[in-house]
Amino acid sequence: MNPQPLDLEDKNERVKLASEISEIWFLEYLKTYYSEEDLEDVREELKKIKLEMRDFAIFCIERFIKQRLKSACEFYLMYKDNTSLLLKEHSKFEEWWKYPNNMFDYNKYNEWLFRLAFKDVLGDDKNEV
Repeated sequence: MNPQPLDLEDKNERVKLASEISEIWFLEYLKTYYSEEDLEDVREELKKIKLEMRDFAIFCIERFIKQRLKSACEFYLMYKDNTSLLLKEHSKFEEWWKYPNNMFDYNKYNEWLFRLAFKDVLGDDKNEV
């Protein structure tokens, strides 16, 4: 899949994402309790439940995912090129900034900050926080 901007205002995109989320959650959850054969027996009933799950996933996307992404964006924009404010408000990151290679390199700092803000999305284990 090619990288693309996130557009959760597009209803089709929300439905697609919600369907994927509910499908994964639903199947993984059910597989822990039922065999494949049992699931086949109640397939029609499961389709109805999956649609309800999709609607709930749309609600979750609209409410929680957008809220968390907005917060991560605000965090990044607030501290971008502003190490003094970051260190003043989040002293736990002072150790990273003390390393001589990091001290005056704002490109390196901004890249690190971006990876920090979006570490759960990026899945980047190189970012030591």
